[in-house]
Amino acid sequence: MSINLRTVILGCGAISEFHVNSLMRLQDKYQVVGVADIDIGKAKKIAKIFGATPGADGMQVLNNARGDVALIALPHLLHLEYGLKAMELGYHLLLEKPMAVSELHCQQLIDQAERYQRKMLISHTHQFRPHFRHAAKLIKEGAIGKLEMILDDAATYYNFENRASWFLDPAIAGGGALFNLIPHQIDHLLFFNDSPVVEVMSKLSNLYPGCKIDTDCCAMIRFANGVMANVTASISNRLIEPGRIECRILGSEGALLLPAFKPEIILCKGVKREIIDCSNQPDSIDLEWLELYQSITGDFKFLADGEYGKKVVSILEKIREAANRGLN
Repeated sequence: MSINLRTVILGCGAISEFHVNSLMRLQDKYQVVGVADIDIGKAKKIAKIFGATPGADGMQVLNNARGDVALIALPHLLHLEYGLKAMELGYHLLLEKPMAVSELHCQQLIDQAERYQRKMLISHTHQFRPHFRHAAKLIKEGAIGKLEMILDDAATYYNFENRASWFLDPAIAGGGALFNLIPHQIDHLLFFNDSPVVEVMSKLSNLYPGCKIDTDCCAMIRFANGVMANVTASISNRLIEPGRIECRILGSEGALLLPAFKPEIILCKGVKREIIDCSNQPDSIDLEWLELYQSITGDFKFLADGEYGKKVVSILEKIREAANRGLN
């Protein structure tokens, strides 16, 4: 018989809908007992699904629920405050990406997790997608030879007119494309190429009139093992529709193309082109929750822990620093 972990949801924005769907499928492992959002209507709507207690005050919900696990899907700046408190109260965390708005905040969360012996999984969802996992297996097995380059391109309109205001405040969000879209791309790089970053060149621009956040980025990243990566991201216009995130991985004997939102891999070797279908596989967010569960109830160790989340944020900060140097 499985252990049922009492779970609190903090934040009922768009991303939480995906987690709610997963938690509905995993009710033999997780029991949602509390839901919080400053929009009490949203909290009540989700709470009703699970028979949970809603609230507008996240700290109060954490205190009253006395649960085992907290999903933190709040504005990025609040990850630190709520993460620290939740762990102090006895919660393990599933923390939406990015882990925090700075490497310093990430380290504080890591220290708290160690202090209270809590598990903390950072929701870098793409590495949980079955076609990304299969691609990592192909690379490890040498299917494309020695890894040489990773080219990662993302383009989507940020829907400025209707987006929640905190996303457009750099102090709360950490940035625009840099702290909301590019974390996915950095996750790709680290997932496929486990090597320290030794050099970053970048340019960050604000190309949407009247907006304070960065909207567009181009970055060259060199790793200690010689792999070079090129990251491009744009959220300022509707030039590319529908939006896309694509990762191309170039090796000495072949190449892979991974569209983030289509469960397939294109494998090329010379003129030979093969499409590998990875559909009909487990849901990626289900896998996040399952790995966290296995870690809490057993001895499973997942990749997307606090140290991994900190690495992602550290590279984001390096991209910003390099861009600032380029302006001088």
